[in-house]
Amino acid sequence: MHSTKTILLDGEIVEIIEEGGNQKAKILTNPQYIEVILETHNDIHLGEKVTIESEVTIKKITPVLV
Repeated sequence: MHSTKTILLDGEIVEIIEEGGNQKAKILTNPQYIEVILETHNDIHLGEKVTIESEVTIKKITPVLV
């Protein structure tokens, strides 16, 4: 079973890099949390450090309106 979630993070552009004819932006994000559905019969416990394997699709980057 896989869990699909929308992740919305606020961040600040801290660096813009030119690489191979493309621009990359380094974005510093505030600490956030992700809520996911756990697979049945998993063997993880509260307080454990875990690794999350994920695929992310960036749909849009927009300025924050203050």
